[in-house]
Amino acid sequence: MFMKREICLLMVSTLFIPRVFASRGIEGVSEALATAENYHSTATVTVQLPQGGDDVVYNLELWSTPSVNGDTLNCCNYLIDWSLSTDNGISKGFTAYHDGNFYRNNDDRLQENHFGWDSIPFLMRHPVQSSSQFTDMLPQMLAKELNEVTSDPSWSYTFTPDTLYHGNPAAVLRARQTLHDVTARNVLYIFDPVTLMPLQIERENNPGSISEQMLIIRYTSTDTAPAEGMSEQALIERYPTVFEKFRESNFSLESMRGKFLPAFSLPTLTNQRYTRAKSDHFQVPVIVVFIDPSVATASQTIAELRKAQQMSPRSIDIIYAFLGSDREGVRELIGTPLPGEQILLSAQSLARNCGVTATPSLIIADPTATVKDVIIGFNKTLSTSVIEKTSVL
Repeated sequence: MFMKREICLLMVSTLFIPRVFASRGIEGVSEALATAENYHSTATVTVQLPQGGDDVVYNLELWSTPSVNGDTLNCCNYLIDWSLSTDNGISKGFTAYHDGNFYRNNDDRLQENHFGWDSIPFLMRHPVQSSSQFTDMLPQMLAKELNEVTSDPSWSYTFTPDTLYHGNPAAVLRARQTLHDVTARNVLYIFDPVTLMPLQIERENNPGSISEQMLIIRYTSTDTAPAEGMSEQALIERYPTVFEKFRESNFSLESMRGKFLPAFSLPTLTNQRYTRAKSDHFQVPVIVVFIDPSVATASQTIAELRKAQQMSPRSIDIIYAFLGSDREGVRELIGTPLPGEQILLSAQSLARNCGVTATPSLIIADPTATVKDVIIGFNKTLSTSVIEKTSVL
């Protein structure tokens, strides 16, 4: 048998298959997979182990679209959202890539890699953007895999474009990889004969060995939908808690330079709201200061900024954006607000949108609300740094 497990799939049929598809064979499937735009699918991944026991079943939702803007690091931008039922509850996470930016979340950890900061993870033998869990399920990734199957001499394969799968029309590819005269992998691919998108994939890894593993991937629905997660802001909006609680990288805040401050509307200390649209300008340079009242340097940060405001040769307004909603605690910390100060509460969403991962963090903006510089963390020369950075605006 080609597969170790008996798989009753194939019934030869005289089904009509489009002439273009029939004439191009597996190359036509690869091309359709590689060029699939706004791909969206739900799927399950079942992991079967040779020692028996309960199967491990992941539930997934996938979005992908071919890479654009000359991106040579990966064949597609994507978002993979997954969940797994465990004895301790539901485990969740996601993996995403777009334009040289990679994100991977597993419960309470968020990993980030950005090519602009560190190219090495993207250029390794097994780069993060294309070798992470479940990425081989994406149609664009499958196209690369099929190209390897048809071109690498370690693979042998048979392709049947006109058969039935569970009574439905299907195209089937069966492939085997042999390394050093030993079967390393058996793979069965089932494709929709019209859309050429995957319906099911069975991967038998290391058959007959102690590390044998069978993965069964079933695509439960497939359609075209606007690709999600193809920007950092889209990911932040989809997973706000993950980025607020588990983000460790300062990449996003550092990359704010040259961009406009985002729009926001936050409560003030006087039970009103401070609201600005993205296009709003300021009368003078503004410093947005993100402060966590529970951090020991909070009061020193305020003192240093007020010192800078008084000593600066030009007018500076300061927006204190406090994380949390404890009005009394903020009142005690800030004392009497001075002219040119705005005191805002519950600024977690603004901090998240700006990529703030540590406090204090300062954003220095010119009157057009363009971010000119950022300062992360407290130091005893904070007032001097603020004066220097605002004097050249």
